[in-house]
Amino acid sequence: MVTVNLQDAKFEDLNIREFSQKAYRAFLPYWNGSEEEFYAYMQKNGIDYDFKVSNISELGEKTDKFLQDLSAAVRRDIGKFDFRLSTALTQRNLKPIETGDYVKITLSSDEELSKDAYNSFLSFNSRSFIDFREFDPDKNELTLIYNRRGIFDENERIAILKARNSLTLSDNFQQAKDNNFILSGLCRELAKTGMDFRYEYTTTEGVTKEYSISADKILGFAEKKEEKKEEAVKERIVREAAKAEIIRENSQTRQSLSEDSSEKEILAEGNTEIRLPVKGGSETNLDEVIEKSISLYEQKEIEKIKIRLAKSREEAMVAYQEMKDRINSGYTIYESINYIKQKFREEHTANMASAFLTKDILEVNLLKNTINSQNSEIQKLGMEVENKNSEITKREETITSLKSTVQTKVNEINLQKEQHQEELAALTAKAEAKFKELDASYGKKVKSLEAEIGEQDELIVRLKSQSELLEKKNNELLEKTYSQNSEIQKLGMEVENKNSEITKREETITSLKSTVQTKVNEINLQKEQHQEELAALTAKAEAKFKELDASYGKKVKSLEAEIGELKSRLNMKKIQSDDKNQQKDGIISSKQSISDKQDIGELKQMLDDEKTSNERKREILGELRMSDILSDEEPRDEDKNGKRAKK
Repeated sequence: MVTVNLQDAKFEDLNIREFSQKAYRAFLPYWNGSEEEFYAYMQKNGIDYDFKVSNISELGEKTDKFLQDLSAAVRRDIGKFDFRLSTALTQRNLKPIETGDYVKITLSSDEELSKDAYNSFLSFNSRSFIDFREFDPDKNELTLIYNRRGIFDENERIAILKARNSLTLSDNFQQAKDNNFILSGLCRELAKTGMDFRYEYTTTEGVTKEYSISADKILGFAEKKEEKKEEAVKERIVREAAKAEIIRENSQTRQSLSEDSSEKEILAEGNTEIRLPVKGGSETNLDEVIEKSISLYEQKEIEKIKIRLAKSREEAMVAYQEMKDRINSGYTIYESINYIKQKFREEHTANMASAFLTKDILEVNLLKNTINSQNSEIQKLGMEVENKNSEITKREETITSLKSTVQTKVNEINLQKEQHQEELAALTAKAEAKFKELDASYGKKVKSLEAEIGEQDELIVRLKSQSELLEKKNNELLEKTYSQNSEIQKLGMEVENKNSEITKREETITSLKSTVQTKVNEINLQKEQHQEELAALTAKAEAKFKELDASYGKKVKSLEAEIGELKSRLNMKKIQSDDKNQQKDGIISSKQSISDKQDIGELKQMLDDEKTSNERKREILGELRMSDILSDEEPRDEDKNGKRAKK
């Protein structure tokens, strides 16, 4: 466990010899290329990133110059920096480095710090633009003195600001301005080496308490922050791409539209009148008046678009249903869409209804894919059935092989039993023959000695020595007899052991027969279960295929026929449209100048006539001069007012 202590750094604590991090290292995590490319970018833009300093004041000045040069370079060419950095390196965020903004962090460990902890502490890229690092192995202490101005990734944006002078041990926050993101960055790096952290604080009641956090918890918060960052970056990229696409589409629309089309677009969308509340007088600020009028105009147009979109959303489903009904009645998609446009007279409604219709067509494709998937699944199930049958066949062959092996083993055991019995009979016969031989051999000698003793009683004294010798020899013979008896007993024990071994082998054979019979029963039961599962899966697959074929087969064929008919009708429409355009070009070329046929008064009456088409009015306006139009403006206005009154 590591104890964290925070205090304001004194000027004497700022030892320039312990200067560790220059500002450029804080920007390395936001560079999406290699370090060599990063240094090449700095050199290309003439940025002095690895500057030399001799005092604290010079350090602040050169750091400020580096930040200003980097800001200018990013505005010209962002290179491989994170695109969010362009909005972070603004003059509003690049405040000067202040000497009074240095903070001292002391980390005291209860245990001996590892080599990895020292290396991580000395090599990591701090979030501060300036820091000083030192360590004391004897006290197990790490000291970081840093300037509070630094950089932090807030997911939506990259923030360049001043860290709070507080104890923040993890990245479990959203707003960097309210937290010490430099200290949390240090704890995050040291947590990778397994460090846990704690600090003591005093409550308002004067009670001393302790707060602690584990390395796993710190790394967990960091992992969640990285996930949120990736999501936010993706959303930002999508928004920027959408903006660029809208700008590109609008530009293409303006360039591709004809003069008449542009006029229709202007009349359709921008029909709100602009009123300028000018009362007269030199004190009136015309720029302010125009700005307010245009602002009001924009608000009205935006509200109109919102209302149109809301109404279109409500009518879209109704229009979609009518399109479906007409298509089901035999109309083509093209005719159905034109009908919807004529009925609702709103392009947004037609677009939304067409989206629903497109969804239906896409669902048909999805159903086709589902059918193909089901067919593939049926084939897969068939393969599984074949594999199961093959497995059952293999197991039956294995059972047959095991039966043959067991019979062979039984025959071998019976043969071995016969051999053991023959060996036992041979050993028994050998022992009996040996016993008879010894009995016959020593029996004769005993009888001969007894006869000699009886005949020569008188020679006992004289032959005392000989008698002792004979007695000794007799004792030796007795010992030999005892030895022969012990050998016979050993042979009997061997016979008993052989009989016991034969008994155990007979028991093992019985157990093997029982195990084999159990396995045969289990395999037969499993075979029956597999056959039942196979029958159920086959029936289920056949039913599913019939259901899908009945529900979607007709619909797919109908849609394919309608799509083919639509393609043929569209080709006919295109041919008819080309013929009409050719005829129209001939008619227009044959027209004479309007000014040759009509005088100015008649032309003005035609302009006032409501029955005259808009196209005819545009042709008349093209022939009239502005002076001719204004010459009789006031009488026309009175006539119009009269007409309006009559109406």
